[in-house]
Amino acid sequence: SIVQREDPDERIGITMRDAMRHAVGHEGFHLWQVQWRINPDHNAALYWLTEGTAEYYWALISARRGAFGPAVVLNEIARHHARYLNALPGGSIAAAGRTKLDSRASYDRVYSGGFTAALALDLMIRRETGGVKSLDDVMRRVHARFGQSGAQELTPTRLVRTIRDETGLRVDRFFAAHIEGVAPFPLSDLMREVGVCLDAERGDEGWRATATRSSQITPAQEAAWAGWIGG
Repeated sequence: SIVQREDPDERIGITMRDAMRHAVGHEGFHLWQVQWRINPDHNAALYWLTEGTAEYYWALISARRGAFGPAVVLNEIARHHARYLNALPGGSIAAAGRTKLDSRASYDRVYSGGFTAALALDLMIRRETGGVKSLDDVMRRVHARFGQSGAQELTPTRLVRTIRDETGLRVDRFFAAHIEGVAPFPLSDLMREVGVCLDAERGDEGWRATATRSSQITPAQEAAWAGWIGG
């Protein structure tokens, strides 16, 4: 397993341990993605997908494996959401792939915007299918369709089609508004479905966000939370 439980050896500082865990988890997910056939001409438009899902799944899989508690996932959600909102005025997360190393804003739209896109897609799919399908299923279908020898190339259009084929959902408008466009993801509403309160506030130094479990949670929210964080 890429993700291991906490080492009790306190000689390794928590900051170093977290940085190492993040690097191994993120790059480990890329080892799976590297099999996907992506033409260099389409690569920039899909940077948000490859980098964003690597960011998203290292945290989610770590929590599912017991490497750390759900609070760490919530902290990652808040951190990425704030960075995404601060970078959003610079343009869409799809366009940012062409300049991801040219500026901090482009970098944040690819990585934090991609994380936020993956989270929003995951929660939206779970809500619209009653928890029957998730982004996990989409990732497996993408790998089966575009990660095998002789497979066709993955493009943004084929990604949208693959999501529809796997989940039955049409996400054309979602992509046009939030990935190709600059409309913010409706993340607070989606997080409420799993009993999480996501608050974002804009101050003198930009956006700040917090994500915490709601004080009052319905049985439906608890079930949705367990399905999401527990896999």
